[in-house]
Amino acid sequence: MTHSLAARLTAAITLVILVLTALCVTFTGVVLRSRMDTELAHSLTQDESAWGRLVAQEGRTLRVLLRSAAANARLRELLSGSTLDAAALQAFAKEQQALVSVELLLITRPEGELVAGSYAGALPALPGLVKSGAPGVLFVGETPYWAVSR
Repeated sequence: MTHSLAARLTAAITLVILVLTALCVTFTGVVLRSRMDTELAHSLTQDESAWGRLVAQEGRTLRVLLRSAAANARLRELLSGSTLDAAALQAFAKEQQALVSVELLLITRPEGELVAGSYAGALPALPGLVKSGAPGVLFVGETPYWAVSR
């Protein structure tokens, strides 16, 4: 069966239009995906830097609050005695925990031994964190806490 010249031209033009449309749609999809990936990466970078600034600010705030707690005359009195009054020190730690508004507050010796605080169990990573003096993460069981030591 032979088609007329007009039918063959119409079919050829339709095929060319379909191929060009498919190429345009593919190209547009690739460009949009590339742009979306770039913008998403940029947004994530901005979010990461904002989060880093927020964590650093929180650390500075906690350090200032804990310096004021460490300068408390009552704490110095409790620590300067020949024997430690564990109950009074524990009460002081609970009071300061509520005042500073933190979930975990620990009072340690300079070598990292736990003296009093809102957690009574063993914390094996605590001595290293106290000795370094740098902010870090302290795991209490399965729960991570962002720690600032003074």
